[in-house]
Amino acid sequence: MTLVLHNHRASLISFFLLIFFTLTQDGLAQEMPKRELRSTWIATVSNIDWPKNADKGNPEAQKADLIEMLELYQSINLNTIFLQVRPECDALYNSAYEPWSRYLTGNQGTYPGYDPLQFAIEEAHKRGIEVHAWMNPYRINASTSDGTGYYDPEHVYVEHPDWAMVYASGRKILNPGKPEVMQYIGMVVRDLLSKYAVDGVHFDDYFYSYDGTPVELDAAEYLLYGDNMSLSDWRRHNINRMIDTVYRVIQEENPQVRFGVSPFGIYKNGVPSGINGLDAYNRIYCDPLAWLEAGNIDYLTPQQYWPTGGGQDFETLTNWWADTIHHFGRHYYPGHGTYRLSSNPPLKKTRQEDQMLHEFKGYFDHDSDNYSYLEKQLKGTGDPVAEWTLSQIGLQIEIVRQNREENALGSVFFSAKDFQRVTGLADYLVQNKYTQNALWPEMTWKADPAPTAPQNITATDVLGEFFLSWTHAGEANTRYAIYSTTQNLSAANIISDVANLKGITFNTQYPFTGLSVSADTRIVITAISPVGAESNPSAIYLVDVNLPLVSLLEPVNNAIIPETQILSWESGLAGATYQFQISVMENFSTVTFTSQWISDTTAAILPLGLNGETEYFWRVRAKTDDAAGPWSESYAFTTGYPTTPILNSPENLAQNISTTPVIRWTATNNADNLVVEVAES
Repeated sequence: MTLVLHNHRASLISFFLLIFFTLTQDGLAQEMPKRELRSTWIATVSNIDWPKNADKGNPEAQKADLIEMLELYQSINLNTIFLQVRPECDALYNSAYEPWSRYLTGNQGTYPGYDPLQFAIEEAHKRGIEVHAWMNPYRINASTSDGTGYYDPEHVYVEHPDWAMVYASGRKILNPGKPEVMQYIGMVVRDLLSKYAVDGVHFDDYFYSYDGTPVELDAAEYLLYGDNMSLSDWRRHNINRMIDTVYRVIQEENPQVRFGVSPFGIYKNGVPSGINGLDAYNRIYCDPLAWLEAGNIDYLTPQQYWPTGGGQDFETLTNWWADTIHHFGRHYYPGHGTYRLSSNPPLKKTRQEDQMLHEFKGYFDHDSDNYSYLEKQLKGTGDPVAEWTLSQIGLQIEIVRQNREENALGSVFFSAKDFQRVTGLADYLVQNKYTQNALWPEMTWKADPAPTAPQNITATDVLGEFFLSWTHAGEANTRYAIYSTTQNLSAANIISDVANLKGITFNTQYPFTGLSVSADTRIVITAISPVGAESNPSAIYLVDVNLPLVSLLEPVNNAIIPETQILSWESGLAGATYQFQISVMENFSTVTFTSQWISDTTAAILPLGLNGETEYFWRVRAKTDDAAGPWSESYAFTTGYPTTPILNSPENLAQNISTTPVIRWTATNNADNLVVEVAES
């Protein structure tokens, strides 16, 4: 909207502009899939995501930070984390073989004052979030400046220096060609599974080095074990045997644990047609198709950190990976490069970090004029591609969902800090792509019958807060799905609609504050096995009318309201106080306003600063002397008054403006008139 003013000295100018608008609709809301893995990598190496570098040696700060992260992920309906627990042959858990990680305290081998993995499992499971233990199978050192004091005396490199391959850069990895290395990795994984209720084991793409592995580094082992294979085939064979070993260990120790790997996003240069870039098959000897063919993997998460378009087109890669993985009957959850989103503030990385850490993802860049020839080969072609925006991430999620019939059943984001670093990313996902909870995809090839249904659902007062409680004779690590509706439906029909899925937990109780209920709310609970098999529904629980329930009065549901509207409700409770919430999300995953506890049963919306022409949801709960009750069911209203225009130019306090200024603003979409005022004071 542009207005040219000629009488700029007028003390006040008011006039009305009649505006004609065309209302548009973005389309019907897409139904969210009921089953979808939604995860993020939490990188601990070099303190990339957690714990913070400033929190080394401070267990309470580390715990608080992880809880904050988990609560954010729960609020945006993520259901899994890939937590890096073995970044450099060390441990963020109590390992029988390897020292405590330096990234906890600053010194390798120093006890951090708590067990980070156990703490993460307990806190994640409270929030209905799975934990997959992300382990680097071979890497010895993240920093090539690993002089005196870098390694704990019990580190595998100190005890078995002959197991290491040492590159010219100073990078060190366990030699994949040594049988004792393969056995050692299997022992490490077995030890972890014997102690921790992890939901999965996850490897990334740290196999042979991206720098390229000279022949002399493993010539002795090739001579002993090459068995007439080419060097490249033998090296791939070593990786394949290690993957097979780990999968067998998992089946022996706990076959319900899922095993996944996140290989480089391009299988081979030129595969599929039109795709070009680093040939991981020949450089790091990574052959995920061999793992699929052998049945030694449950899921693949190729690191597809490119946008749509160009020689590494996300859509082309997704279609190929989905078809290929579906052929072998396994799951596909591609990785998305949210680290590329530059906002508040841009991700900072140094050239040294690019060279030493794959977690910094320097290999995926295309603007490589200032890099060496080798680095340019690693980075790709530099073809023109789409801009990195929130909508690009949304587009990628939709491309994945379009391949659901080919077992494309989720997404993983690199990395965890992006949800706090990038302005609007968390809100964008929950408001557009993850508007509902989702269960994990079921792995039908893993023998695990569906659990029995939960029983004996009741409302229980726990320390002044009401919880939904139930009993279940399930196995360890069973999780539960809570469904609710006010419709008079059968239990089977209630659980068939993803919109009724209101919560997920690993406990046999769930706070009513996570639900919105009324006297006619019907609640059903199912049990979910560790590999995703869902039980029959429980008997329907009709909300107990003896709970401190609230009924909403005005505005009625789906009303269009003026700015002078009053919210009102009733409860029939003597001496109760009330709290109300307003959100743009029906499931209140983000909250616009939460009131204090008040004794009135009315509240004016004018002081709340709500936007015009916006749909909101509101709910109320009551508190008596005994306890706070559950939230009421939510009603929707739309503010009927126009959105406040936003002034664009001239900028605030601008100087030397023309005597015939052009004033620009972002107009409202649904106003009859606009008033423009200009004054000297």
